[in-house]
Amino acid sequence: MDIKTELTKLSAGGIAATVLKHPGDSCRPVILLMCFMAADTLLGWLGAIKKGEWKSCNARWGAVGKLTELIIISLMYLCEWTFGTGWLIYTVTLYFIICEGASIVENIVKYHLNDNIPEGLADILSRLKTNFVGFIIKKLKSIFEGDDKNG
Repeated sequence: MDIKTELTKLSAGGIAATVLKHPGDSCRPVILLMCFMAADTLLGWLGAIKKGEWKSCNARWGAVGKLTELIIISLMYLCEWTFGTGWLIYTVTLYFIICEGASIVENIVKYHLNDNIPEGLADILSRLKTNFVGFIIKKLKSIFEGDDKNG
């Protein structure tokens, strides 16, 4: 089998696992994330069409990025099931929601889809993404290295 077929099967399996798992309360943030993904895609396409910059290769890479996010979420469900780490799903999903929200605002500002966006909001969301990543990295280091860094 070729690599494209295998990647397609892996992607379809990841999406199916995410949608069909029925994880209870932890599915709500994932559904919110998927709504943000749809809004970001729609606004990106509308803005690019408005400026005459729409290209299928950009759309494909955007879809790959969103698919990657869903695969990572699927892996977090696997980690929850294996290691009992429910907080990991929420943390990763929250990060992706922040990223998608920032991308939505960036699309609105970049393509002038609405001029009522408060000035500097895109910068604040960008900094929030960066600070959130730093927090997650510190949290993961403390888990894997232990609280005692001297020994």
